[in-house]
Amino acid sequence: AASSQHLEDPVKATPADIQAALNLASAYLQARQMDLGLAVLDTIRQQPRVEPAALRALLQAYGSLSDTNRVQQTLSRLEELTKSD
Repeated sequence: AASSQHLEDPVKATPADIQAALNLASAYLQARQMDLGLAVLDTIRQQPRVEPAALRALLQAYGSLSDTNRVQQTLSRLEELTKSD
């Protein structure tokens, strides 16, 4: 976990920093720590002010993991956000 510490600190300091969170999730997933990576991605998806671009990045991540359930949840979230525009 020490190797991911430099990626974890910015996410803890600024939870709304989507890029930092995506970097952390990517590091977890590359290290085959799927539960941790998915938890970070899920946290991004559930943020109240998440940007549509961030959700599109999540779609790619979940799609690459063949996680159709999370792809569907992310699509629903994206629809909610784009409807309110």
